[in-house]
Amino acid sequence: HPESVFVAGDVDDLNLEDVNKDGSSETGNGERDARFDIIVLNACVSHLWNPKATLQRLSDEFLATDGILIVSHPRGRKFIERMCQKDPVLFRHNLPTEQELEALCADKGATGLRLLSFHDNDQHQED
Repeated sequence: HPESVFVAGDVDDLNLEDVNKDGSSETGNGERDARFDIIVLNACVSHLWNPKATLQRLSDEFLATDGILIVSHPRGRKFIERMCQKDPVLFRHNLPTEQELEALCADKGATGLRLLSFHDNDQHQED
């Protein structure tokens, strides 16, 4: 899509001014709109220092009203759980459970965040 903006980088270092410099679209009143319709965190939540704070920050500062925040990992929760046991320095956190995501959405700090669906299809075998 010609108006799509992709930003890759360390989510803890990201700020709205940098996003605007990267070419986010203008709103109807000529102001720059740095909020995203979709934010995807793929294969990274287990490496974050504070996943809850990061998800709240993305929701509050970067996600557009009615935007979608996708948290995923192609290997599933059980794989990450095994990796957390093998290498707790690299894999700091397991993927959130459905209940943990529901609690995050209910937390007053995560304004407008709601869980639309939850899937954990652990189809991968031990490596």
